[in-house]
Amino acid sequence: MDRVLGQVELLAEKQKKAKDLSGGMKRRLSIAISIIGDPKFVILDEPTSGLDPHLRRSIWDILRKLKN
Repeated sequence: MDRVLGQVELLAEKQKKAKDLSGGMKRRLSIAISIIGDPKFVILDEPTSGLDPHLRRSIWDILRKLKN
């Protein structure tokens, strides 16, 4: 769990409930949930829509790292 939260940069928010997270954090949490268990495939529908450019880049970097 800590490894996956660290990958999506949410380790510091570990004790918070999902409803208390910001929109960008919720998107990263969704990505974390989708990659638990090291699946062979992850299908995401517009994971960065509506996000600021910095957070969008961060999420795409996370997905690139997971691809390798």
